[in-house]
Parts: sequence; C-alpha cells; structure tokens
Amino acid sequence: MESKDLTVVIVTFKSDRKILSCLNSISKDIKVLVVENSDSQSFKNQIEEKFSNVKCILTGSNNGYAVANNIGLKEVKTKFSLVLNPDTILQSDTIKNFFDVTKKFPDFWLIGPYNNQSIKKEIDEEVINVKNLKGFAIFINMEKFQDNFF
Repeated sequence: MESKDLTVVIVTFKSDRKILSCLNSISKDIKVLVVENSDSQSFKNQIEEKFSNVKCILTGSNNGYAVANNIGLKEVKTKFSLVLNPDTILQSDTIKNFFDVTKKFPDFWLIGPYNNQSIKKEIDEEVINVKNLKGFAIFINMEKFQDNFF
C-alpha cells in the first residue's frame, strides 16, 4: 500500500489554530480533504494556499461532525480513508502502522487505534495496537464502507 491509496478527511469548525499542527504532521504526498463547518472563505484560502495536498470544502453552516464527515467521505476516491480530528498529530510511522494492519486483516471495514492493553486482551488475541497517534482517528476500507453506507 502507498500514500496514493489514502485520503485523509478532517472535519473542522473554526479550528484555524488546531488544524495547522495536524496538517503539518501529514505527509505532503497524501491527499487531504478538510470539511469546514462554516462559510469561511478566508479559512479555505489560508489552508489551500499553505498546503498543496489539501482541498477544503465549506459546508456553509455548522452541520455537525457526522454530516460533515459524510460530505468528505463521499468525495474520497482512494482505497482507504483516514478520518482525523483537527487536533490529531500523526507520528512519522502512523500511516505505515495502519497499512501494516491492512496486510494482516485485508477484509477489515474500520480500524480504530487504542492503547489499553487490558481491553486488547479481553477482545481478541489477533487485535493489533496501532501505535504513534495522538488524537482520534478511524481508518476506513472505502470499498466496504461505500458498498454499505452510500
């Protein structure tokens, strides 16, 4: 798997300061869709001028997190997507770790990282802990997702 197989979706609502650290932590060869829950053209211009791999979609009003994520996910054309909160920071090997899990479980729908070892033991011996992520994320197999939700 390569970065061309991934689109990152980030929902924001007036998150000008928070999102910059998040976007700086994402490799420039990964496509990013920022869905801004407002009509702030200045936010859109600032983000798209600073990051050539980012497209910003303005919803026009605060539609909420779920609706805005669905707007972004409908635009994804890659095999996988990664939904991030705007305050999430990726470490240098986070994406590689997600792709490593997809090799072990190619039929997955969603992957959500966690760090609680006691939960890991109770759920399943096959669960892999995706390390090196600070913040919320969901890694999605878009083929499975689109067939069942869109």
